Order: sequence, then C-alpha cells, then structure tokens
Amino acid sequence: MKARKRTFSHAAANVAAEDPQLLQVIGEVSAAAFAAAATVERVSQALQGAYETALALHQGAISVDEDEAANDAAELASAQAQVVLTPLVLNAITHAFDALAASATSVSKNLDRHWRNARTAGNHNPWVFKARLIGDLAVNGTELPRVWAIGASK
Repeated sequence: MKARKRTFSHAAANVAAEDPQLLQVIGEVSAAAFAAAATVERVSQALQGAYETALALHQGAISVDEDEAANDAAELASAQAQVVLTPLVLNAITHAFDALAASATSVSKNLDRHWRNARTAGNHNPWVFKARLIGDLAVNGTELPRVWAIGASK
C-alpha cells in the first residue's frame, strides 16, 4: 500500500498511503489478524495440554478421566476458534478486497486463494454445526462429540 501510486478520483487523499479510508481498512484487517493469532495461541495451549496429559497418562501419572478432560478442552477450544475465526477471516479478506479494488482481482497476484483457503477451512467441518454444539454444551452441558465426521448422524 505504501508504494501504491494510483488512487481514485473520488478518494479521500491524493496518495493511497494517506487515504483515511484505506488506512482504516488496513487497521481493521490488522486487528482481525491480531485476534486470529491470539485465538490460535489459545488453541495451541489447549492442544499442548492434551498432549502433556497423554504423556502423563502413558506414564501412569494421571487418570483416564483427567486425560479425557484435557482432550475435551482442546476439542472445545478448537471448535470455538473455528466458529469465531471463519467469519472473522472471511470478512477481513473481503474488506481488504474492497479497499484494494480491481488490482485485488489480478490473476497474477492470485490473492483470491486466501479467501478460497479460508472458505475451505471453514467448510471442512462446518462451523455452523459446531456453533450449535458449543451452545448446547454451554446451556445444557451436552458433551461435544469426540469425533467430527461427515455422514449420517447416529
């Protein structure tokens, strides 16, 4: 953005790097990236905890119930992250495309792969199903499934 020379006749500044609307979008996308990184860090902590309890279980230092609780915590963290990050990332990418205008659609830049990758990750185990299950856990204490699978329900 800093090196970009052109802007629009109806832009808020003569140089893209000084355009308050573009700076706002960049600030919003940067904040979304910060939130995403913090969320991924929390999930990685839960996964590390599950790994450590598996080692401790193997050594006989903890019970199966403690190991399962750590695995359940990691499943919940992962599901919550997917529910919050899928729309956050898709919105950030879409917002960036809005600010970049036609140059964002350049085939040579291949920027659309970021949107496609985010969409694919969000659809792999659809986050809308996970959101319902997280809500059922929060309200009714219903445990999350241990295996997320595609196919007919039980």
